Amino acid sequence: MNQSSKPHRFTQHDLRILRLHAHRLRGPQAGSPVDVVRSQLASQAQNLNGALWSIGQRTVEASRDDLLADLAAATIVQTWTMRGTLHLVAPEDVRWMLALLPPRVHAGMSKVWRDAGLSAQILEAARELVAGVLSTNGTLTRKALQDILRRHGIDAAGQRGSHIIRYLAETGTIVIGAPDGKTQTFSLLDDRVPAAVPLERDEALQKLAARYIAGHGPATDRDLAWWSGLTLTDARLAITLAREELQTISVDEATYWIDPALLDSGLLGREPSRRCDGHLLAGFDEYHVGYANRTLILDDRHRPLVGPGKNGLFNPPILIDGRIAGTWTARTTRRSAEITLAPFPDTTMDTTLLLAAVERYSAFLCVPTTISP
Repeated sequence: MNQSSKPHRFTQHDLRILRLHAHRLRGPQAGSPVDVVRSQLASQAQNLNGALWSIGQRTVEASRDDLLADLAAATIVQTWTMRGTLHLVAPEDVRWMLALLPPRVHAGMSKVWRDAGLSAQILEAARELVAGVLSTNGTLTRKALQDILRRHGIDAAGQRGSHIIRYLAETGTIVIGAPDGKTQTFSLLDDRVPAAVPLERDEALQKLAARYIAGHGPATDRDLAWWSGLTLTDARLAITLAREELQTISVDEATYWIDPALLDSGLLGREPSRRCDGHLLAGFDEYHVGYANRTLILDDRHRPLVGPGKNGLFNPPILIDGRIAGTWTARTTRRSAEITLAPFPDTTMDTTLLLAAVERYSAFLCVPTTISP
């Protein structure tokens, strides 16, 4: 920013404006889905339909079918990159993220695996078997993969199968393949993701911090630690390594890291002071779940209405001017979609602010969409 001008005193409202732009929910949208995925580095995706909408609404005009085509062509990849959770990532980011982040998860899995009757020997035997079968078959459904393991003496029923599949993905053997209708498939990572030169750990940490802050900032070191699954010490090291690419701002005595380009754009000075807009976020949208502390956009008293619930799922939030104001659901058929809004009990909601979001959702699904009375 211009150092000769009076320093800007940043507020929580400023944080929300900056994050809305970093997340492409306000300002220029992306030309393609993979551009969105690259800008976020990774987008949480255990609910695939919701993840596709998260990406789609940040583009100019991409539809759900466009996103499914990207998954089929592996121009976007769905796999377990961090925290033991599925994410959408660009293919060039898969390998270095798998090398950096899952080992931290595995360090805490020994008891879970042992309780499930799994050992390092069983997991490695499963890896060798699955790699051999996929090198011949190319693609297998989850059921077919589990059946093959069972026939070779490896019990893959229930949670054991889930642990094995996730381990094989996190260690770079398999990746989720092209969708077969609603059936999940798996392929060899080498068949779906281009080879890449491995990064040194410090180089990977630097890239992680710079990319996360660019797509999520302003954010704190604790936000990065939560999002990546790294220790706070490693998250701080990552930011230190990337600090020449970043800048800090202070809000209420807390330090936030941000991409300098976002500050230099001058958008805070251009934003109308009373501008208000609305978005229909997916349950696991990065604008909401990509941070350790979410009080900036959600009052604690409303948290139980959004989640996570006992099943670990979030109710899709309604976003008004950068803050969560309620939740929404959609009833969809092949010919139409109907959205039901559930504003928080003490919230007055101007539904006209959501008309553009409803139109975008309609274009994404390629069906007429209405808001129910």
